[in-house]
Amino acid sequence: MTTHGNKQTSSPLSPLQEILWLAFFCALIGVFVYIVRGAELGANLVQSEAIGFGIYATIKALIHLRGQDKTRLSNYLIGIPVGALFGAWLGAWLTGAPPTPERGEITIPLAAGVLFGAAIAYFFHSRAILAEQRQELEVEARKRSEQEKRLMESRLRLLQAQIEPHFLFNTLANVISLIDHDSVAAKKVLEELALFLRATLRRTRDNHATIADEIQLLDAWLRIQQVRMGKRLTYRIDCPDDLLEHPLPPLLVQPLVENALKHGLENSVEGGDIRIRFSATDGQLSISVADTGTGIQKSGNSSEKPTGLRNIRERLQALYGDSAVLSLRDNAPRGALAMLTLPLDPPTGETAT
Repeated sequence: MTTHGNKQTSSPLSPLQEILWLAFFCALIGVFVYIVRGAELGANLVQSEAIGFGIYATIKALIHLRGQDKTRLSNYLIGIPVGALFGAWLGAWLTGAPPTPERGEITIPLAAGVLFGAAIAYFFHSRAILAEQRQELEVEARKRSEQEKRLMESRLRLLQAQIEPHFLFNTLANVISLIDHDSVAAKKVLEELALFLRATLRRTRDNHATIADEIQLLDAWLRIQQVRMGKRLTYRIDCPDDLLEHPLPPLLVQPLVENALKHGLENSVEGGDIRIRFSATDGQLSISVADTGTGIQKSGNSSEKPTGLRNIRERLQALYGDSAVLSLRDNAPRGALAMLTLPLDPPTGETAT
């Protein structure tokens, strides 16, 4: 049984289910013929079952010989009369009373067998068509899901292409301003920038990103910001060793850190601290970004305004559906806290980009 959200689609009948349904329908035919003919009930049941299973076996043989196409109508047009004739003679042989067509002893069972056989064949034929259509819909749904993921990956690459040059130009401008009066700081910024670009280049070439890769990027990015802001910025990144090599889609955490810096610490004269934590509990990966800046209300910020947060929510929906949650609230005693919770198992199709 295949489940899509809250909707369930029934599977095709198994061979055993088909046989049970067939035996039930044939029994009904036997009772019908008994009422019409008035002969022995047992003999009518045997003949009806023989005709029904003769039709069933003939159609199954045609399907097997002609390529397993259950929806081919010609299988039923051939199988019903041929199988009915075979089944009628088989039933007569089983009951020990070979029919004589001159007396019409075969006419009623055969006509009923063909009539009800057509109804039964239509039942199985319709279910086969429905099953085939469901399979086609499932294939289309998978293709559409893959296309949506590829679109999300393209958006991510575009986001990287927009962020990294902007960040690079701003960093180089800071280096130029530092060269004249603080060459040591300028050199440090260039060293951290080289580490950041090297890590970014490696990530674009590698098909798998991990939490360790994200931490390396965050560390290099924050060190550069630290040179720019000086003592106004302190930070700490905590992650258990057993999570470092765990897969993590890229650029999920960096926008949260950038949001904390831009809307929290930069608006504060004294600056503040950024604390990033990775943890795993009950099959869930939790990532928190806490700052001691001005907070949500004072910065005029909300969980819906920053573009970075909106992009993260769109990616989470595409990758995890409703299994991932991003929340933003006030931090105690001050500042803001962004909490990202997602399944510990990586999503299919994007462990990294």
